[in-house]
Amino acid sequence: MQKAESKWGEGFYKGLSQDLQDIFPDIKGFSICNLQYMKQIFLKILYLRHKLWRNL
Repeated sequence: MQKAESKWGEGFYKGLSQDLQDIFPDIKGFSICNLQYMKQIFLKILYLRHKLWRNL
């Protein structure tokens, strides 16, 4: 995960965070940290989905 994070860089998350806050000013939760958590959750869901379907 850290390898992918270094590829994307902190600048990517900073820009995405700012863009999302500008587009959705009334919605909270688009901090850099939260976006990184969202990515981790998404990757875990993909992994679990793949594992589940493989075992069926």
